[in-house]
Amino acid sequence: MLKSNLTIIDRRSKEDYLKRIEKSDYNENQIIYFHTSQKWFEFLFSAIKASKQILNVFEIDELFVFCQYDPLAAILINSSPNLTLNLIFQRPEMEIDAKNTFFLASIKSFIKTNTFYLFTKIKNSFIYKESMHNFSIPSNIRKKVIRMYPNNFENLFDFGQISTCISELKNPVFISSTIYEQKSIIYKEYLEEVIGFIEKYNINYICFHPREYPFFKEDILRKFPDINYFNGFNLEDYAFKPDILSISSQVCFHLLLEGYKVVFITNFFPSTFSEPSIKVLRNYLNDIKAG
Repeated sequence: MLKSNLTIIDRRSKEDYLKRIEKSDYNENQIIYFHTSQKWFEFLFSAIKASKQILNVFEIDELFVFCQYDPLAAILINSSPNLTLNLIFQRPEMEIDAKNTFFLASIKSFIKTNTFYLFTKIKNSFIYKESMHNFSIPSNIRKKVIRMYPNNFENLFDFGQISTCISELKNPVFISSTIYEQKSIIYKEYLEEVIGFIEKYNINYICFHPREYPFFKEDILRKFPDINYFNGFNLEDYAFKPDILSISSQVCFHLLLEGYKVVFITNFFPSTFSEPSIKVLRNYLNDIKAG
């Protein structure tokens, strides 16, 4: 699937410097590290700086991106019209085109689209899907899709088993999600459903999302002061093999990729049913079950 000369650009580096790219490195497989911030203007300026170095050294034939989020990818795509763009989807919800039409998302889209053009002179729209912005892809760009989750199209990996059955689980671990931040979901209803689920199925372990809102965590721990909890998911945290339960979490799809069985409990939370991503996930689970 990959060509011999491969360069991986890691924008999540914790290093405080921008690694200099040398032209002598061009024919070598390598990883290039760029320190960046998730604050929009720092994110954008670091992308501009990185793109100048990259485009000065590399002729890009193919670009692989995990999501339409990084402005660096938007710059590289618009600066290399003959490249092939490989969109890597880690979960089915990432493929939907559901635009977040709420006022705040519209304001953020306007700011990001216009500042991107102001500093790069590239016309590209940034729209919101749920709580994350996505850059647009020019119509003339060749696109391919790589799905890193079980699907009915083409499975490139040996995935674990997807299940919706929660009976006979020995060590259930509830993986939390920040789905309640979506405007279509009433928080009080969602909280009551989570509490009811934990009580009904005797859940003794919960894994909070790294970006969990403090009020949700406080509400759960107030109701269940003795529950075992972790901030973020790591298999090393458990002295046993956990049985993963989740409404919707990227952790689940990572574990499926590693061959683990994952139980999706999406149908147990009616307060989320109107959310577009949950609609997609529920349809996906029905389709993959029937496939």
